[in-house]
Amino acid sequence: MQGPKFGTTQNMKKIKLLVLLTSLSLTSVYAQLPYDTVMTKNDFNNAQTVFSKTDDCSWAAIGNTLQLGGGIHFSAVENWCVVALPSVGLPEKIYFTYRPLASGTLTIYESEDHENWSGPWTKEVSLSWGTVTGTQDSVALRPSTRYIKFYFNSTGTAYFTDIKVTELKRLALSSNQYAFGSSMVDDPAQTQTFQVYWTNIVASVTSSDPHFAVSTATVGQKNLIDQSTNLVVTYNHTEAGTHTGTITIAGEGKSVEIDVSGSTAKYDQTLFWNQELSDCTTTATVAFNAFTDSNLPVAYTSSDSAIAEVDEAGNLLIHCAGAVSFTARQPGNYKYNPTESIAKSFTITKVDPTIAVSAQNLVYGSPVSAAQLTETLGKVTGTLVWQGMDADSI
Repeated sequence: MQGPKFGTTQNMKKIKLLVLLTSLSLTSVYAQLPYDTVMTKNDFNNAQTVFSKTDDCSWAAIGNTLQLGGGIHFSAVENWCVVALPSVGLPEKIYFTYRPLASGTLTIYESEDHENWSGPWTKEVSLSWGTVTGTQDSVALRPSTRYIKFYFNSTGTAYFTDIKVTELKRLALSSNQYAFGSSMVDDPAQTQTFQVYWTNIVASVTSSDPHFAVSTATVGQKNLIDQSTNLVVTYNHTEAGTHTGTITIAGEGKSVEIDVSGSTAKYDQTLFWNQELSDCTTTATVAFNAFTDSNLPVAYTSSDSAIAEVDEAGNLLIHCAGAVSFTARQPGNYKYNPTESIAKSFTITKVDPTIAVSAQNLVYGSPVSAAQLTETLGKVTGTLVWQGMDADSI
């Protein structure tokens, strides 16, 4: 719809164009009236906000009010105020309160180039002294709108208050939950693709659980309408357990979430220890040979490490005689569950030691002392004692 002709001889005398740099084109006017913010006196006095206005257009300090017209005229007079919107971002709706103090036509026009005006909202109004606070209203704007014109054709005055333009932003999902199901540790990752629908927004994408990775850190772009982005969520089976997480897409006051879940299980493993361990002496050499089908190392636990224990290679280390038992078990790791335990018991007995003395320690004609004796066989605690013998028995 084409707006009224604002260039009559009567009204041209009342037009007061704001001074703009000649090098500044209309498309480069920086966005002035902030979105989602009620217009104030400072905005009205800003040359980048109020693009043009008539002489009888002013901002009343009392009530934070945009006034169109002034005084009483014998014939209808056109008054208006053109406000520039941000060049980045898309308008959604304009909210306002209007109050006429005379009969006439009250209109809000919109334009993307300050030339082709259309009126999404118009009212034939009349004086209503009872409406002190005014009437609240709103109207949807085209996403391409960059200028808004408040217009009143009347013999009197009208007021606009509570002027605010909201920014068009949309954020939605093709689905807000997904269950990945169960898999095994180190199995290939599972993926699921979601569509994120957005308009004129830049939103960050985060995952509350590191097992669920997202394909992008942000979605969206300013000044685009009804777009969609594929978001791939990957469930990595790097750790056993039941996992739940939330994928959050949020930005500029909008937020949507995807609840994801899945489980990862460990493999079972079996322990084999077919070795027959019989009683042995303190001088025995024994190698334990338990193993698992996972090829993970087996751990052995001694019931009494003072009697015997096992080294890292699985060799039995005997310290003294006594009854002892060993338990074999594989404790598991990030991928395998622990095995059941297998226990084996046996008795270690002493052997008769062989006592010797080195030839180089013998001194002809002198008795052999305890210090010269050496135990060469057996595990006997204590020290060697020389029991004296008379010379005739030697």
